[in-house]
Amino acid sequence: MTDLSRARDDFSLGVPDDAAPTTAALRQVLDGAAQVVVVEASPDEVDAPDAARITVSGEGIAELARLLAVVDGGTGDRCRCPGWPTILVRDALGRDVAQWTLHHQTGLRGVGDGDADLRDGAALADWLAARGLTGSHETQQLLAEYEAQEEHRRVAWVRAAPPGLTEAAEAASRQDDDAEERLADLAARLYPDPAERIALLLAWAGFPAHAPPVPGGGTPWYELAPERLLTEMGFRRNHGYGRPG
Repeated sequence: MTDLSRARDDFSLGVPDDAAPTTAALRQVLDGAAQVVVVEASPDEVDAPDAARITVSGEGIAELARLLAVVDGGTGDRCRCPGWPTILVRDALGRDVAQWTLHHQTGLRGVGDGDADLRDGAALADWLAARGLTGSHETQQLLAEYEAQEEHRRVAWVRAAPPGLTEAAEAASRQDDDAEERLADLAARLYPDPAERIALLLAWAGFPAHAPPVPGGGTPWYELAPERLLTEMGFRRNHGYGRPG
């Protein structure tokens, strides 16, 4: 059996490293598997004695193959984190024919040239939890809570926009193409008096100081739009209004 005490790249024997990830390629690997081990750890920690793990074969592999279906073509990117759980695919002789990892419980790495989004990460997390591996399910719940908090704050920021700018602020918060430029143009049309516009943008720019915190802290990029508009007008918080530059 392959020594797994060292970290190594994810792989799938028989799948070219420069090929795009596909469900067909993944199932081709699993079709020849005698055993699949799922370890609730990153690849360099799969031998840790306290790492929870399950081993499936037969129908269990078929179920896992359905749950590991990915969006063909992949994301075109590779997450920088090591990923977990680690999925070890073994043949009848106990040799590792593939090593895959989940990333953020929504993506899979190891089948082809990069990461691929799972078609149903929640269903996979539920399946693992039912077999004692609850980490993915707990992480998905935490991520859902984070997303809800971020959305709550985004909506609050949009509602805090000066009158008439709500729709443009909505587009800016979603980072639509040219949304911030449209926001600036609309603000200039609705509030042609620079002093009035500055006062309204300053009030809006103060939103982050009173907003509920976001997971991980910091300020979302879109919330800095009022300050960027003020800068374009040549306004500096500590120096007042003047010529841009």
